[in-house]
Amino acid sequence: SFFRHLFSCAKEGERKGPGGTAIARFWMRSGAAASVQLFTSVFFRGLGRAWMSAKAEGPAGGSEEAKPQAARVVKIEVISDNVCPWCFVGKRRMEKALAKLDPTKVSVQVHWKPFQLNPKAPSPGEDKMTAYRKKFGPQIDAMLPQMVATGKAEGILFSYGGKVGNTFNSHRLVAHARAQGKQDAMLEAIFHAYFEKEQDISDDKVLVGLAKQVGLEEAATAGFLAGPELRKEIQAELDSAARRGITGVPHFTIDGKLELNGAQPPEAFLEAFEELGVL
Repeated sequence: SFFRHLFSCAKEGERKGPGGTAIARFWMRSGAAASVQLFTSVFFRGLGRAWMSAKAEGPAGGSEEAKPQAARVVKIEVISDNVCPWCFVGKRRMEKALAKLDPTKVSVQVHWKPFQLNPKAPSPGEDKMTAYRKKFGPQIDAMLPQMVATGKAEGILFSYGGKVGNTFNSHRLVAHARAQGKQDAMLEAIFHAYFEKEQDISDDKVLVGLAKQVGLEEAATAGFLAGPELRKEIQAELDSAARRGITGVPHFTIDGKLELNGAQPPEAFLEAFEELGVL
């Protein structure tokens, strides 16, 4: 398959994780009851919501009101490179699966972590098609139409003009945005700029403009990119991925237990959620 070779992104279809599903069943126990009076709960002014607990009980037994439970937190770690088309596709497919979850019961936290398909890529970048032809040869002419068709099915308009370069600073910027609650918006801006607008995301000036689009202060972002902040942290995460033996992306770790390699279809994520008991 041409897809397996394109940008060294991992092939689809491989999935790891412990088998079996544990389903916990909770039962409310009733005690012997006598007649009880009807009570109304206190209305909490300013909270905008009142809880009414009023249940008449007969001679056979009583019952308890179930208290609302906090949503379960599920953490998803995604190792990805910002010039990997399968990472963009994988993000869209994961999002389709996440849309199936009940947000009142499940709170999902996604943490994007760095990977570099080509750590030695220049910055600013070089002509994209020239770089691809050097790496893949004539087969690139067959590879790109297939990737374009795959992207279109996910609502992504892949375009292969522009430049490709080093992604280290773009990873720093995503981590910087995460600390300000803008990780997803920043990653979306980077993916959109590189894959659909043919912009060079190895150019700090381009990154500053993208940061401004998502609400980060322009001068502060320029200073951040020029400085040392998060350089050691990003390199440490790159080294960690290498030690784990991760050689292709995207790579998903769900709740620290289940792993998905490659741009899996939504059904693979839903199976993982079912194993965790959150679907």
